[in-house]
Amino acid sequence: MSFSDLSGAGDAQGRTALGHAAAGGHDLDDLGAGPGIIAFDLAPFVGEVIAVDPEKGMLEEGRRMAAAHNVTNIEWRESDSTTLPAMDIGPVLLTVMGAAYHCNSTSSSIPAEQSS
Repeated sequence: MSFSDLSGAGDAQGRTALGHAAAGGHDLDDLGAGPGIIAFDLAPFVGEVIAVDPEKGMLEEGRRMAAAHNVTNIEWRESDSTTLPAMDIGPVLLTVMGAAYHCNSTSSSIPAEQSS
């Protein structure tokens, strides 16, 4: 199932934020991006997707797929949600987490300034 399958579901705030990101060419974070399943679905609608994952192999697969499909607006970063402030990625309008929420020990691992 892709993000586009889910775009009609979920809360209105999330859909509104994605709409604003798309309209303004804003950036967004995909935490626990893996090989970029959600990042690839969102990339056509935003300025840049910053795909963050702690697993180098996942990021390598994402980079390979991006090159194969000529997707150039995904930046791949090896890290996790606990190091977002140190990553110096600047402001983003939206942060998404697909199936990776289980990887965080608590929701407090997402810094407040990044989760608002």
